[in-house]
Amino acid sequence: MANETSWRDSTRDLLNERPASLTIDKIAEDLGYSSAWLRMFARGKIDDPGVCKIQTLNVYLKNYKKKG
Repeated sequence: MANETSWRDSTRDLLNERPASLTIDKIAEDLGYSSAWLRMFARGKIDDPGVCKIQTLNVYLKNYKKKG
């Protein structure tokens, strides 16, 4: 069985390795998340961030990489 946190962790990696031109504030504005939540998630300070939020963030970051 795959590690249940691997999707969360890969999304965190995408967030932390995003292009410098994509700011936390821009992501927050586009997704309707708070900048504070995104920063805490990026640092690993949210143990259970919620599947829907992670899925939305994952798709957003992957699509941004495709555009760039």
